[in-house]
Amino acid sequence: MEDPKDSLSVEAVIEGNFQPVTNYLKLGYNSSAQWLRLRILPAVDGGEVVVSFRSGAPDRIRFYAQALTELHESGTHVDPGRYQALTPLWPSPIRGFRIDPPDGGGEYFVEIKSIGTIMLNITAQPTAEALLATERTFIGQITYLTAMFFLALWSIQMFTVSRLHLFGWFSAMQLSWLIFNIFYLGYGERIFFFLTTDMVVPLFRLSVFLGAFLTVTFHRSVMSRFEPSWLVFRLFDVQLCVIAASFTIFLTVDPMLGLKITALSFGMSPIVLLMGVTTASKDVAPGLTIMRVIYGVLSLSFLFNALGFLGIAELKLFIIYGYMIHGLTTGLLLFILLHMTSNDIFIKARSAESERIKIEYQNKIEQDKNQSLSGFMHMLGHEAKNAMSVMQMSTSMERITDQQRTRANNAIIGLTGIIDRCNQAARLDNKEMTLKLEKCDLEDILSKLCASVDAVERITLLVQGPAVVHNDPVLLDVLFRNLLDNAIKYASLGSDITVVLKPDTDGYSIMFENEPGAAGMPNPSRVFAKYYRAPRAQDEIGSGLGLYIARRLADLMGGRIDYMPSKRHIRFKVWIPC
Repeated sequence: MEDPKDSLSVEAVIEGNFQPVTNYLKLGYNSSAQWLRLRILPAVDGGEVVVSFRSGAPDRIRFYAQALTELHESGTHVDPGRYQALTPLWPSPIRGFRIDPPDGGGEYFVEIKSIGTIMLNITAQPTAEALLATERTFIGQITYLTAMFFLALWSIQMFTVSRLHLFGWFSAMQLSWLIFNIFYLGYGERIFFFLTTDMVVPLFRLSVFLGAFLTVTFHRSVMSRFEPSWLVFRLFDVQLCVIAASFTIFLTVDPMLGLKITALSFGMSPIVLLMGVTTASKDVAPGLTIMRVIYGVLSLSFLFNALGFLGIAELKLFIIYGYMIHGLTTGLLLFILLHMTSNDIFIKARSAESERIKIEYQNKIEQDKNQSLSGFMHMLGHEAKNAMSVMQMSTSMERITDQQRTRANNAIIGLTGIIDRCNQAARLDNKEMTLKLEKCDLEDILSKLCASVDAVERITLLVQGPAVVHNDPVLLDVLFRNLLDNAIKYASLGSDITVVLKPDTDGYSIMFENEPGAAGMPNPSRVFAKYYRAPRAQDEIGSGLGLYIARRLADLMGGRIDYMPSKRHIRFKVWIPC
């Protein structure tokens, strides 16, 4: 029975005109109060009966039972003319009332009011059956809420990793519907214990608008990737505008009207989504076919849920479990869609990152080449200018002295040596040098080398036993000559240069030792770098390639070269395997 003005008391409706209904009810979007008259029989076992109302969160629900009158001699009896409201005493979020119907059954009245839509399944069960039903309901609801919670966590995690707006909108949508379901199932006051009863209902209604707005926004974002028709985007925009306007109406004009307009607008979503999948033209991940299948199933779930909530179809299954069916269907289908989308995006991102690293590596190689070329041109220009200056000064004299002739000749020899070393470095860098292995006497190579240089009187060669290796004698000569020339050039004037050959682990070591000259001690961290020359070494003609070539040749021959200075000497140790 309807109470249009929401003003009747239970005594006023006792003799009212009630219409028969089933225990599956869809109520709401009405300013009237609804009254139910229930006739409930006693339990077979003689115990209490639990009357429960699930699922949904009405604005108000009052359960009236006949009042008991106490008598001094016979205990208590029912007063047929007076009813009193019972307090829900069932330990669950489900509205449950414990009653003890009299023999033959009793009449009970229920007042329900809800400006928003609710679905109710009314049951009267013995206590044992009510406990079992409540347990099953708990398991289903907690499983559902947990799944919704983990989907929200997953989407938040994916958003923090990918920064894709799709995951941001999905996480916002999931969180809004999670809050809605917490209130809708009656857990609001228990989870948000700091809220008063007067605050719970407005927040519950707010979650409806927020969830609807975020859902439409999310689906619009998904559809935009597949480029549906212009009309689909405009319909999404109309939905968002209507939801925003209905929220304003809810706050300022008529709360019930605002909720109903939102429901009608939201109920159009299946049509908009089906238009979107039909007109989509861009085949992006996870593909048009998969997207159409997912959104086809999603639209059917959406449609059934909307029909139930709008009261167009009386679907008992959706009255009790509609929120779970639609929520899980939506969450899981969109999880599949986003998971497949994210996989494609991450694959493309990894490919792009790999390409970026490759480009950066190529750029680094080009930069190194350019720096190397710049260093080479600087060195070559500097040394060529020095050599030309020496020759110009010598040839400008009317008579050339032996000293001037020697200086000019040394300049030419030095410039020729630079060109030779540049060629050697280029061949090493291009891997054009190959080993021609044969038996080599290291003592013989070093003896001939020391005897061939101008400063032979300054060189001391110390040999500890025979030293025969299987290697390339020509490249060994080049390696040792670079180190010896370097020692002669940068040693202090007139100082001795020592070369020590001795057996070492699995090979032989050759130590080149000299006192530092005007150029000082080289920088240990750069001594083998290409074109490196100490700042005070610029007065001597040179390429900065000698030690670089020596290091590369040692590596090529399976050996090693180390800079091992002491306090008073510059020392380079070469190790050559047997």
